Amino acid sequence: MEYGPKGIRINAIAPGAIRTAILDYAIKAGTSFIGTETTMRSTERMGKPMDIANAIAALLDSDHATGAVLSVDGGIDCA
Repeated sequence: MEYGPKGIRINAIAPGAIRTAILDYAIKAGTSFIGTETTMRSTERMGKPMDIANAIAALLDSDHATGAVLSVDGGIDCA
């Protein structure tokens, strides 16, 4: 409410596991991470960096989105 009149929008991206070189290295080294199992998400794949970039672009494209938290986690089942 304080920043909206000043034209400042505040949004957030809440990513799930994103397939990056460092995550691949950690998995190969035997490190276990919650959310890296592809069976835990409805898309049945881990996220890619471009998935995050696309979400950011979508928020930037909307001049009316503010106060949003956009989950980019492939529909992960945290239950």
